[in-house]
Amino acid sequence: MQQVRANLESFSNITLLRAVASLMVVYDHLFSMVPVKNFGSPAFPVSFVQTAIDNPLGIIQDFGWIGVAIFFIVSGFIITHVSMRESQTEFLVKRIFRIYPPLILAVLIACAMTYITTNQTFSFWEIISAFTLTNYWTYPQIVILGVAWTLAIEIIFYAFTFVLLPILKNNPCAAIIIQVAVVFCVYAVRGKFGNEFFLFAACVAYLPYLIVGQVTYFLYSKVIGLKVFFALLILLYAAILAGIQLIHVIFLPANNSYLINFSYAYFIFIMLLVFKDRVKVPQFVHRLADSSYSIYLLHGTIGGAVIVLVAKYTSNHSAPVIFITSLAAAALSILVAWIFFLLVEKPSIKVARSLCKMINARTLKVQKEQA
Repeated sequence: MQQVRANLESFSNITLLRAVASLMVVYDHLFSMVPVKNFGSPAFPVSFVQTAIDNPLGIIQDFGWIGVAIFFIVSGFIITHVSMRESQTEFLVKRIFRIYPPLILAVLIACAMTYITTNQTFSFWEIISAFTLTNYWTYPQIVILGVAWTLAIEIIFYAFTFVLLPILKNNPCAAIIIQVAVVFCVYAVRGKFGNEFFLFAACVAYLPYLIVGQVTYFLYSKVIGLKVFFALLILLYAAILAGIQLIHVIFLPANNSYLINFSYAYFIFIMLLVFKDRVKVPQFVHRLADSSYSIYLLHGTIGGAVIVLVAKYTSNHSAPVIFITSLAAAALSILVAWIFFLLVEKPSIKVARSLCKMINARTLKVQKEQA
């Protein structure tokens, strides 16, 4: 196999996309979904955008799914890139510390915000299941942090990458085919092991979206050629389509299509990848991108609580009030997320790096002693 380039260029396009994707999800939730639920109508300019852009172009969930799809593609691309230079131990340690410490604190914040806004409480085991993301594979589902469903998918992808890492490094085509084969096997038995396994299968059905990012990385790094790339892309299209037809059936019609919106997300990703040298990313976008995971985790609980409380304690549900409330909710969410990034997410990443250095040093010492 042609050796993967050790140091790829700075992915300014990826930085931009992470920021854009997080804002798409914030827009969907804090300007559309939560205001509609609490005020009875969305904030400006959602209705106009729906009429002028969403409905004519078949965009669903007010750009929310496109934002999630971009996150999936970016994750598949970047995780594959970094894993090529990591051992299995390094990969596991870094992914655990990247996901779980911020997630655990975000779940606790969600519990607090839920109690403040609705007086609802959760049991100890419900909270533990939310910490581990296993709540998305248990029936009935107890959802504390609504956006965490995508993380349940991410950790399955991480598990695939961890197990197949030696094969990914030496024979990426074989690794990708193995992943897709496992996905189809899960589809085949999706209804034979109870509701819990069906929920697990529903998560597995999203894996091909991330694997598209993985395949794109191997093309970009010149590990595979165009013919192999398109062959794998066709295979992944079949896996995505089968997952929609067998599990996520409501997202098959053209007016509510996962595939159409994923195509938009992939087109955006490819264009920014192709023209990456022309992309100039402002400093504030870098900050948004850096804290995109924290924004994703917190915007629904922090911003959502603002909207719920304003709607609850004011009788004025006019368009200006809804818009100002949504704008304030989004701004507060981004501010809190930046603080959260500095105090929780960034230190967690540093701890992971320190642990990996210790592990590598110990491994090297043992190897020298054995030599």
